[in-house]
Amino acid sequence: MRARLALPLALIVSSAVIECGQLASDADGSDGPVLDASMDVHCVQGAFGALTPVAELNTTADERGLRLSPDELFGVFSRVTASDASLPPLSLYAASRADAQSAFAQSKIMYLASDGWQYPAVYPTLTSNGSMLTYESLCQGQTVPHASTLCAARRDASTNGFFGIDPLIGTVSDTDTIPGGFGAGFALGDGFVNGDASAYYFVSRLAPDGGLAATDGGSSPQAIFVTHAAAGIFNSYALVARDDASWMDNPVLSADELTMYVSTRASYSASPHVAVMTRSDAQAPFGPPVQLHELDSTDGEYPTWVSPDQCRLYLTRVVDGHGDLFVASRAP
Repeated sequence: MRARLALPLALIVSSAVIECGQLASDADGSDGPVLDASMDVHCVQGAFGALTPVAELNTTADERGLRLSPDELFGVFSRVTASDASLPPLSLYAASRADAQSAFAQSKIMYLASDGWQYPAVYPTLTSNGSMLTYESLCQGQTVPHASTLCAARRDASTNGFFGIDPLIGTVSDTDTIPGGFGAGFALGDGFVNGDASAYYFVSRLAPDGGLAATDGGSSPQAIFVTHAAAGIFNSYALVARDDASWMDNPVLSADELTMYVSTRASYSASPHVAVMTRSDAQAPFGPPVQLHELDSTDGEYPTWVSPDQCRLYLTRVVDGHGDLFVASRAP
């Protein structure tokens, strides 16, 4: 699942985060949203309830990957724009709302590209303080796109808070080799960037197989890798999650990076479904996936973002053959 965005929506991120439906104060006095040391994170166990569509953002086109600011008032996502020849086939959109109980305002396209740029842009992620948007696409200055290329756009005061232009900040290219994983050319991207943009979690094959996973004719399952930034550039890689009985995709990390939601394809279903993995140390590999069967549907779904308190999980689900945006909640 795979065009510079002049963002007409002001990106205002609250100095508070939602604590299981209530606001937690920003005790450190910083400008950006943070998790207070005293914040009691309750929603890490128990089943999620039924999925609720984010109906105001869903159309008969294909919406994918809604991701939000920590206060859940501003979001970015991808939409297929095949009906409009003037736009790339997958473009990034933005939406905002006054409070977490309100519907999002009409989404607006964000232009991240120069005129005539027609490459799809997917898997957008916002930094916690709202200063930077990352996404996978063909970045400024590139001539050959890679599925796992990570681009960035930063807010620029000279453009009234719109996202400006930045070159790529990381790529897994045709010549890279991932330790413990694929040889050259088998990264898929489908990634997630953490809140301070210091880590990029992405999908790759575990071994070269001609670019095909077992579910579509190859022999090598997918796994989750991470690359950490050095001087703002991502250029070293490590395996963090694998399960030889399933094919992983679409990693979504909690704020502390100790919980990861993924989609898996396993023997019980040809469609992707949501699983959760945990670890006790942010430098350690994740434990085995636990399927969240309460979220399963016939056509499949995958996670896209989890609230800082882990009380709400946002997902993309296939409905009538196209992707729609949903949210599932659980109580403390």
